[in-house]
Amino acid sequence: MSQALDEEFISRAGIPAKSFSSPLLAASLKNPALIIHNKGDRDTDHQYSVRLHAAWEGSRLILTEGLGHGLKNRELEVEIFQFLQS
Repeated sequence: MSQALDEEFISRAGIPAKSFSSPLLAASLKNPALIIHNKGDRDTDHQYSVRLHAAWEGSRLILTEGLGHGLKNRELEVEIFQFLQS
């Protein structure tokens, strides 16, 4: 299965999946971005979002605590709507 996924990634992206780097890709992006990540996320380490933010000019990073992977929070929804309106 892993080999099939790697082959599919190469056919679509032209590079192996292990060579893919979100921060490298983000360095070429100029669009505004809102990156939100919970520090206690058990699925994905928040440091990935910290590095993505550092590489993405024009991005805004919100690190939350206690929200888990789902990020369900009324105050956060307000932040998202304000970002979308700006």
